[in-house]
Amino acid sequence: MKKILFACFLVIAMLLGMTGCNTNSNSASSTINQDTLPEELKKAYTLNIAGDELFKKYEETITVGELSELIQTTLSQMYHIGELKVLSEAKAMYNDDVAKRYDMVELLYLAEAERIFGYEKIQELKERYSAPIINERYSLVEKRMDNTYGECSIQYCCIDLSEIDESRFSGLLLPGRAGAHVEFFLKYCDLSTGEKILTLDENQKFNPESSVSIQDALLVMTRYYGSKLPEAVFVLPKEIGIHSIDKALYTGSTTLPDASNQQLPQWKGMLLCHETWTIDGANGCDVDDIVMENDIKTLAECGFNFARVGISFSRLQSANTLTGTIYPQEGTLNLREIEYLDQILSWGMEYGVHIQFVMFEVPGANGDVKKQEVMFDLNDSIFTDEQLQKDVADIWGALARRYKDIPNNYLSFNLMNEPNHPNDQAYVAAYLPSIEAIRKESADRVLVADVHDMDITGEEMAKQGVALSYHLYEPREFCVPNMYLYAKNPSAFDAYDWPYTDKDGKVWDANACLNQSDLLVTPLELKEIAKKNNVGFMIGEWGCFYDGEGGTLFPFAYSNEIRKKFFTDIIHAFEENGIGWSYGSYIGGLGLVTPYPVPDADVTYEKIPNSAHYKVKENYDIFHGLLAE
Repeated sequence: MKKILFACFLVIAMLLGMTGCNTNSNSASSTINQDTLPEELKKAYTLNIAGDELFKKYEETITVGELSELIQTTLSQMYHIGELKVLSEAKAMYNDDVAKRYDMVELLYLAEAERIFGYEKIQELKERYSAPIINERYSLVEKRMDNTYGECSIQYCCIDLSEIDESRFSGLLLPGRAGAHVEFFLKYCDLSTGEKILTLDENQKFNPESSVSIQDALLVMTRYYGSKLPEAVFVLPKEIGIHSIDKALYTGSTTLPDASNQQLPQWKGMLLCHETWTIDGANGCDVDDIVMENDIKTLAECGFNFARVGISFSRLQSANTLTGTIYPQEGTLNLREIEYLDQILSWGMEYGVHIQFVMFEVPGANGDVKKQEVMFDLNDSIFTDEQLQKDVADIWGALARRYKDIPNNYLSFNLMNEPNHPNDQAYVAAYLPSIEAIRKESADRVLVADVHDMDITGEEMAKQGVALSYHLYEPREFCVPNMYLYAKNPSAFDAYDWPYTDKDGKVWDANACLNQSDLLVTPLELKEIAKKNNVGFMIGEWGCFYDGEGGTLFPFAYSNEIRKKFFTDIIHAFEENGIGWSYGSYIGGLGLVTPYPVPDADVTYEKIPNSAHYKVKENYDIFHGLLAE
């Protein structure tokens, strides 16, 4: 009898123990009915990042102790790590204190710093909290001389971000606060929904002193969980296999025009950059530049049928393209990144948008290469480095082999974005290995070469049977306005109009743009060179972008009327001359979308569902109207 009673007590004890363990594991025996949770919290619940007790009181404010546990559990689920000392310290010191929004940022920021670099890095941050920071996810850069951080200019849309640096408040564990910590999480998004990890209020404020509800904390950590990229799988370029895109997407009828090296269609498109460093300066903001489905869908709905997608061959080698880590084995590629290119291509097929992959950055860079000039120098080394020429050719060859059965209606390759070639002969010599590698795998693949330099005509590249592309940013004064000037004097551009009269009195309209150039050849002269050599021609970039940081987020220098006159004149000229084109930037103040609304801008913003972006309604409407003609 005693044995029976002991066994019964043992079973009861085990059941009680299992119930206790379930506070951090939302299993089928949960005490919560998921149907009673707000819809937005159901995903957080299924991710198992917090116990039932936290969900039961989701409307209450969260304490520092609870927040520390939530961050620890989330990162443990994401990366299978043990206890983080920095979170234990915060819990021990401030367990019952109500957490504020900046506390949430600081704890998550420090937890990630410890996870990646170790606890010793936290000690450095405690001693000099504003010096080493995480920028370009998990890469350290120094505070700049002008007391701003990294390359991002989100302070132009988060209107209280600069106040954080000026604040006399200390952090929980750091001696002060840094706007860069907030900025880091404002840039990145949940890849499944497009929602930014941190959100701003209706007045574009972060509100660092506001308390945090449990619901808000759960949503932030859910979005952070969703920002994680797949674990890397490294293979050699020769081991890259055939894509897994559904054949039904590219073997049936299509509205996309035929394309060949001899004749490029009159594409109408935009530039989208996927995980590239060098575009940040032109856009003026280091945004979460992962191309997502709704980017392609937005293009198609506006009437575009072409996307020039910039890719970094260096990031194709990275363990996690947003970490900036050095690739672990020289010459290998991350298969997961290649598979994402498959996804971009399949979205193009689904929505009727031709995808042109263009190399923006050569292989061999690591996460320390953040400045444009450093990356540009590495790109330029291809003209003297034969090994780099081979490495680039290996990757282009792998992509050609992977997509060899995809018709040219859907896919083309642009060898390099705006290479700084010394002369025509050197241009061909540097990229001939790539041309041969591509044609070995896919003989008829459409290849395009940029002619964007003072010293070349494109003639030698055209003789190789490669189509030619011109980047049209004349007149420079109008197409690349200096935003530093605008910041000092917003009325500086009031006298600008289209047609535009430059400082020398020259009048520029679309016809002048096509027939005049600071380069060795004009757009129409390059078109004739292409025709003479029986290859196609297009305008690979044109339009306006801002010269100066914050360009993506700056209010517009030009009125809606001026932009409409400029876009209309140029596009009509392209139509009259039978030229396909790609506008210079999908994202940015003069593009189709922007990462955040700009306070007090004289435009209308519309959040795009399941996207990291807001539609710039006036620009969208101008392009949509022109493309519908």
